[in-house]
Amino acid sequence: MNLFEATVLGIKGKDGLHTIEFDYHGERLCMMGLELPDIRIGSQVLLSVKSTCVSIGRERSKSISISNQIECTIKKVDNGEVLSLIKLDSGYDEIECVTTLSSSLSMGLKEGDSVVALIKASELFIKEVL
Repeated sequence: MNLFEATVLGIKGKDGLHTIEFDYHGERLCMMGLELPDIRIGSQVLLSVKSTCVSIGRERSKSISISNQIECTIKKVDNGEVLSLIKLDSGYDEIECVTTLSSSLSMGLKEGDSVVALIKASELFIKEVL
């Protein structure tokens, strides 16, 4: 499980659906969900996302619908027989990504590469209000 400390920047909601924007060390992250925890603008939170819900791109893109794009460096690539565990360094936290072996090999992912961790807003959640 990946964890990120962030600050709430904005909250929008209608009919029980909410989007929340966060500041993560200068990166703007967005989460959507049905339940809104007891937070307000300026609240410090611990965000989380499963390793299987993190994707990797070679560069930022405005032509995809994934708004959460965190610049990272690959720390380690552990290729198994079916899956690959990729450990990323955001400069503040370690982010783990589990992907298929074929994706890891076709992208040629290796230690030291600059990549972007991609996280859908629907996969990010607030684990704890600090």
